[in-house]
Amino acid sequence: MILCASPNPKEMHNTISTLEYGAKAKCIVRGPHTTIKGDDSSSSDMMLGSRIMTT
Repeated sequence: MILCASPNPKEMHNTISTLEYGAKAKCIVRGPHTTIKGDDSSSSDMMLGSRIMTT
């Protein structure tokens, strides 16, 4: 990930927000992806839909 920060004091709020976002994004850990065997039609759509419905 590349973050863009400005040295301009007027943009300090945006720069701080960007750095905070980068710090949070750095902590994201993604596990291995496994494919669901069976129906090939939109299995990822079904998984996404079930995740949306449960949250």
